[in-house]
Amino acid sequence: MKKKLLLFYLLACLFTACRLPTYRPTAIEIPFISKKGDLSLNGAASFAGGTASGIATLSNNLLLTGSVFNLKRSFADTLTFEEQDLKGRGFALGIGYYKLLSKGKNHTTTFSCIAGYGAGKYRHDFQNVNLTWYRNNVLGANIETASGYREHGYTKFYVQPNYTILINDIVNFGFGARYNYLKFNYLDNYNSAWSALNQTTTQDAHAVDIGFTTQLGYKYVKCYGQAGASLLINKSNNVVFNNYQPFILELGLSFNFNLLNKKKIK
Repeated sequence: MKKKLLLFYLLACLFTACRLPTYRPTAIEIPFISKKGDLSLNGAASFAGGTASGIATLSNNLLLTGSVFNLKRSFADTLTFEEQDLKGRGFALGIGYYKLLSKGKNHTTTFSCIAGYGAGKYRHDFQNVNLTWYRNNVLGANIETASGYREHGYTKFYVQPNYTILINDIVNFGFGARYNYLKFNYLDNYNSAWSALNQTTTQDAHAVDIGFTTQLGYKYVKCYGQAGASLLINKSNNVVFNNYQPFILELGLSFNFNLLNKKKIK
């Protein structure tokens, strides 16, 4: 009887874990701008995908941002011998206010705050679930394999304050902190020798992402890197996120122009 209860609990935990929402923090788009007409186009790559973004100033205080991301990652669970594929794509659009704080001979400092909306979709496939270790060492039972997938879309609303320092034509530094309200709508589908599931669920969560960016180059073109982390807070219904990794690490190129006077960003 105890073995049967343990088996039931184990299977419930396994497939609950496989069906948990996935949250991967994307790059924080920090605006390195200082005046009307500034335009920044950026492209970056990370361990599992890439992002592209654009930032433009419409006046001396108003800016627009837009970004897209693509994610693809394959991995294996050494305990359950589970092969998994995770794919995702999405976008974000924002509008913000920026203010020039100081302007010296060799540097410019700027504060900005952006509010926006984003949406996207993930697909998480898993297969070859095999509880060999539990079968041989705990249960003494023969557990077959299983496979399935989770598809879930998400929407988010976010607010993001930023602070930047632009130094000469060579190096820029920036810090951004982004609060996200996330809502997930997902479809679960899996089949095995003992059960099957096809259901839809809605859950929401909150996350705070922070990131530091450094740009290094000359005039219009700069290489840049961003390092950051994410913290999930106030998760509804005690949601635990599957495949959640809290780190942001990207490397890319940034192209910066001013469309009005065709001068470099200072």
